[in-house]
Amino acid sequence: MVSSTKIMTITIILPALVTFIVGYMLIKYPVIISMPTDRGMHENNIASSGGIALLIGLGTNYYLNDSSFNFFPFHYQFFFGITLMGFIGFLDDKYSLAKIFRFGSQILVFTYIVYSYLTFTDFPLLSFILVFMATYTINIYNFMDGIDQLAIMQAIFLMIGIILIGDKMFNIEPMLLIFVAFFLII
Repeated sequence: MVSSTKIMTITIILPALVTFIVGYMLIKYPVIISMPTDRGMHENNIASSGGIALLIGLGTNYYLNDSSFNFFPFHYQFFFGITLMGFIGFLDDKYSLAKIFRFGSQILVFTYIVYSYLTFTDFPLLSFILVFMATYTINIYNFMDGIDQLAIMQAIFLMIGIILIGDKMFNIEPMLLIFVAFFLII
């Protein structure tokens, strides 16, 4: 019989390792290449598909921890929402979507995720703030284009804040920090 400690170790290390390997492969063989622009911080072409690695690592984590997706309180809706958000980000990186379409679809997807967890009638101001902050956070990464360590540290800082302040509400697992932290060594 395998101990619960060994299983817990595998369910933490394997998704982090998957994130690292997929991230490394996406840097070595990029799906999307970001070209330098006037508002970007990089001077050379760089790989721009790290979100795919995070999404695959998170999916691996979900699968290993509980194939029925009971890891988060809002199960399928959360994973479906972030997968849809990842697809929108991929399309934006690849085809430079119109701002109105990008913002509109992000707001709709975040509204779906928040509504899956909270009802707007019970917490209308909180729901609005969560949708606004999620849309703001995902778009701020466009301005950190080419400064990978800054983007990673921002994600880690945000996750630590959520864990410390809102852990009871959001049930964010500290192990998600490991997935993001792996990008510091890629």
